[in-house]
Amino acid sequence: MDKLFLYFFSVSLVLAGIGSSASITFFAFPRKSLLNILKHILFVTLFTYSVSLILRTILCRYAPMTGLFESLFFFGWSICFMCFIVWLRFGETFFLPFSFPMLFLLTLKAYFSSWKINPLFPALKTIWFALHVSTSFLAYSIFLIGFGGGACYLLKSASRYSDVLPERDKMDFITYRASAWGFFLFTFSMFAGGIWAYLAWCNYFIWTPKEIWSILLWTFYAFYLHARLLNEWSGKRCAWLGILGFIFTMFTYLGVSLLMKSSHSL
Repeated sequence: MDKLFLYFFSVSLVLAGIGSSASITFFAFPRKSLLNILKHILFVTLFTYSVSLILRTILCRYAPMTGLFESLFFFGWSICFMCFIVWLRFGETFFLPFSFPMLFLLTLKAYFSSWKINPLFPALKTIWFALHVSTSFLAYSIFLIGFGGGACYLLKSASRYSDVLPERDKMDFITYRASAWGFFLFTFSMFAGGIWAYLAWCNYFIWTPKEIWSILLWTFYAFYLHARLLNEWSGKRCAWLGILGFIFTMFTYLGVSLLMKSSHSL
């Protein structure tokens, strides 16, 4: 079972690397054919990552979302899954050149991290922990798609990308919908996290840097959606907010844990 997991996870790493290389090639030589290639690489990567996730779950006997390796691993799977869902919903792949490099970096870091399976702490043996972590990573992943949508909206003004990328209105709409879905998932994640915290520590909210920055991240996307819906913001302003939102997200995920003292894990 260990060797089988290693095989499928290694294949996922190779595929993510190929997708990342194809993404870099797209930025240098934009072609619709490259987006189509990335789409098919995504399908295969989602399959190998999903098999890896199932095997890891069997090996761990719990949802593999604890520790550095498993958080990076599950984040990688979430990116594949959410990219597939957005493609299924909108039939577009313009965000993949931004998704694959991120997927490759996460998978590469996970590959060289400790794969050791540790016993699950009693505080983590609840469905609310699994819901909290899984919806967090799904939200992070769709915020990445919003980042890609915003960046492509800005790239559309360059003549070399004008015939390759979809119309700006469509990219703007997908970026907005991605942010809305991500906001809903992140809101549920915070709700589930509060219940888990109460069951574990008899307190719904602990004033650690991770929780504080999560509230700030939630507020940022609430402002973005408010500006979009009520003030009718669109275009470049929303594109930049989509880009800044994911930078904010990555700082909340990794930056806070690495730069600040917090009892909250990754």
